[in-house]
Amino acid sequence: MKADLFFEEVSKMIGKSDVDEIPAVFQFEITGENGKSVWAIDTGNKKVIKGGVSEPSCTFIVGDEDFVKMLKKEADGTQLFMTGKLQIDGDMSIAMQLQSVLEAFDDEDNPDAQAMKKKLQSKL
Repeated sequence: MKADLFFEEVSKMIGKSDVDEIPAVFQFEITGENGKSVWAIDTGNKKVIKGGVSEPSCTFIVGDEDFVKMLKKEADGTQLFMTGKLQIDGDMSIAMQLQSVLEAFDDEDNPDAQAMKKKLQSKL
């Protein structure tokens, strides 16, 4: 799945990010033609876990294509949620902080973030 590329790249740079300011575990269940891929971003411990965790703070369930569109800013998460294409389970107050976490990996002042963004754009 294309979304896997994002999580693989995030796992390489999460240690250098400031995501630990929001201590939570954001889990993602990405569905596609070839099944499901599960990933978790543990911001407090600055880790990405392939396969997810048993008790995340919140879980986002979304199709691979829609997830990629969100990353590319071609789709709005709120709109996907309102149309049922994005489902959220768990603590909604934490789920609402996801945008801040994702922005840490899109920081224009961070050369690692910009390199990751450029690499992902060429592959997604």
